[in-house]
Amino acid sequence: MSLPSSSPVALRPLPSLIFASRWLQLPLYLGLIAAQAVYVFHFWVELVHLLEAAFGNEKA
Repeated sequence: MSLPSSSPVALRPLPSLIFASRWLQLPLYLGLIAAQAVYVFHFWVELVHLLEAAFGNEKA
């Protein structure tokens, strides 16, 4: 008994197209990483201000 053949030739370009399209998502992910870095920085700045105010710093 022989093994069944893989997918028909007409469907072969579809998986390769899906695999190649991952490069279209690269700018989106880079933008999300940059935005997350901005949010983390802003969070730490606000946390420092909160802790300064909690410990009695009048300038905070």
